[in-house]
Amino acid sequence: MCGRRVGDDGAQLALMDAMVFFAVAMVTSSIVFSYAHGRPMDAATECGTATKDLLGAFLRASVGFEVELGDGLEVSADENVADCLLAESVSVAAGVKPCTFDGLNQVLLASMERMTPTGFEPHLTVAGGDGEVTIRLERTFVAEGDAFAASQELPGPDGSVCRVVLVLVPSLGLQKVDV
Repeated sequence: MCGRRVGDDGAQLALMDAMVFFAVAMVTSSIVFSYAHGRPMDAATECGTATKDLLGAFLRASVGFEVELGDGLEVSADENVADCLLAESVSVAAGVKPCTFDGLNQVLLASMERMTPTGFEPHLTVAGGDGEVTIRLERTFVAEGDAFAASQELPGPDGSVCRVVLVLVPSLGLQKVDV
């Protein structure tokens, strides 16, 4: 200890600099991460968003086929799906028999099934302003497992509102093989 310099002083100084740098980097990154309040979307959130997008796309689509309803009524291929569902809901609520719209409902259900992602089964209901379900488009409804739902309101011509609800249920694929 008489003032002699040890050759390892430079290595110790470099090691201390590295430790201080590491500590500052850890504190800085933890502060940055604490400000990032967003979280990554999980599969359920993504499917819920996809269900909402699917419902919006389905309601904006055209029917695609001319459909004879009976009593001289016909739906053209260019009619908007949302307009058809709204007209059907108002008509059924006014006393028209639901079986009048069976042909249209089959075309709409087939269209919705083509738009639905593989592995899911669509179930669509339309409720009038009083909350009573006037239209139900589905093959069978089995409420087991996770389901993803989205809804949208359609304003009626008389100021009433119809609520359209789409539920996507994971399917086993049994409806395609008639089991």
